[in-house]
Amino acid sequence: MDEAQYWAIVERAKARGGSHVHARVSTVRDELRALPLEGLIAFHECHVRVYRTLLTQSFAEAAMKAALADDDEFAHAAVSWVLSEGEQLYSAVRTDAAVLGDYPVRRLASLLSEYATTSYELLAAENIVAVDPLSLDPSA
Repeated sequence: MDEAQYWAIVERAKARGGSHVHARVSTVRDELRALPLEGLIAFHECHVRVYRTLLTQSFAEAAMKAALADDDEFAHAAVSWVLSEGEQLYSAVRTDAAVLGDYPVRRLASLLSEYATTSYELLAAENIVAVDPLSLDPSA
């Protein structure tokens, strides 16, 4: 699965779920369940790739500053939120993580760990070993 296909799934979930995080997660989960196992694995690999790309030390610092928080769990929630918002915000944040300060990141963060781990949990249910995005550390 290439990034265009990954982002198409994310954008459909955003369109269907609107501002409701749980509706987005449900939509993503439904789409992933409809994929053949190879497609689910490919989605997860792409998800982990974009997740790692975003989860840098500068991103973590900007996310924690925007939320007035000081732990890595918050950085993971912020990555999940950015990814759930789609490719446009992802690209903007990759260019300048400080743009996170323009969004209500703190209010949204507690809802988002489920979004980060949806594909991981579906793979685990199939007894397939995969990377849990929440286990990743911010990189330099």
